[in-house]
Amino acid sequence: MKKTLLIASLFAIVAVGCNQVEEVKEEEVVENTMDAATDSAITAMDAATEEIEASAAELENALNEL
Repeated sequence: MKKTLLIASLFAIVAVGCNQVEEVKEEEVVENTMDAATDSAITAMDAATEEIEASAAELENALNEL
């Protein structure tokens, strides 16, 4: 009887440990996804900034020609 309870307890401990590992993996996936989204947003903002600067330069040149 004691061996059965010991084995059942060990299985329960392993199950809890596996569940915690799975939760950590899910957190890592969420963190990686958020990092990738942030990187994409920064890249898009950099591209938009370059376009705005180019447009500003064109407008400045056009004003100088007037």
